[in-house]
Amino acid sequence: MAVYTLSLEGDNVSGAELFAAHNPLFWRLNVASFVGTGLYIVASVVVGSDSYDFRIIDEDFDGADGNFLLDATGIINGLMPDAADIEIGVATAEVATEMFQEMTINFHAYYSGGDTAAASGRYYFVHAARDLKNGYGATLKDWQDFESKTFYSQKLANKCNWYFYADDTDTKYLTFELNGAAYGAANKTVSTTGKGFYKVPTFPFGITGTAQVEVRTGSYAGAIEQTHYIIIEDMCEDDIRIKWLSKEGFYKYGVFSQYLKSNRKIKDGLKVPVYFTEMYDQKANENIITKELQIGLRLRKLQTGTTKLEYYLDLASSPKVYLNIGTQTYLRSPDWLQVNVKWNPNYFVKKNFHDIVIDVYKPKSYIQQL
Repeated sequence: MAVYTLSLEGDNVSGAELFAAHNPLFWRLNVASFVGTGLYIVASVVVGSDSYDFRIIDEDFDGADGNFLLDATGIINGLMPDAADIEIGVATAEVATEMFQEMTINFHAYYSGGDTAAASGRYYFVHAARDLKNGYGATLKDWQDFESKTFYSQKLANKCNWYFYADDTDTKYLTFELNGAAYGAANKTVSTTGKGFYKVPTFPFGITGTAQVEVRTGSYAGAIEQTHYIIIEDMCEDDIRIKWLSKEGFYKYGVFSQYLKSNRKIKDGLKVPVYFTEMYDQKANENIITKELQIGLRLRKLQTGTTKLEYYLDLASSPKVYLNIGTQTYLRSPDWLQVNVKWNPNYFVKKNFHDIVIDVYKPKSYIQQL
């Protein structure tokens, strides 16, 4: 009888169940002491009630012993939900279903004598991407182990979501300290429904500083399971707000205090020649059918310290960036416009403080096509 051993190749961090969906992800099935003929392995990736089957590669199987390899990178990426930052009510918290996906991977061995369930594993994936030599491979073991995270919000701003990870169905009690003093007005409970990322809208604190959030079990005075921090930036009425999908798998929020200039990128589109037989009254020898117009903004964030600079570094590389075009104190979904951002290298550095400059391009404008 064959022995089947399943491993997540290259990312066998002890106890890891939570993974970055945008990294290379390989599973290796080792087969030992197989007796029979015609062995092949089918992997089934199960999401909810849907199952997707893939015949996987025979890596070095010699007829009795060896390995089969599943490259699940594109499969998992394609089965992830849309990474939209769905707005939630100010008093609520909920599972970040748009950022997080549970999947089961089943391996079946088929051969001339029939088939058998070889191995199975349940995994959880987040819209995150990890760099090489980060200490965790493609896993999010730091989240799973409840390591502290830091988020940013802005003064008086509602709906800047922050996140925590839960692995049970217990009620969580969130307690807040603001600049070192208890801030009970922001306390709330979250009913967790199992393993997953939970997003919580920030409280409109009204002042700048640091809010410390403690996730407790049992009661507001219960044991502290995890601690996180929210840095509350100052924000003026004319400031411009940006949010973006970070490499860590959640949306970050930022504010730019200076609008430097706008630019309009105009490009000719389709042209067709005009044929004529007399030049005396002819007004053109070609017609422009359409043009392309895109409006850009150059924004600057002044005197940014090194720690905060690190927070903003993945803004320009994010595939989802949004510009706030509505009210600053209550952020509704219609108030966000998806944009493209380019990092401007000509920022000013003085005594470890940085002026961050970005170019923000709005979607192409609709213009007449004649």
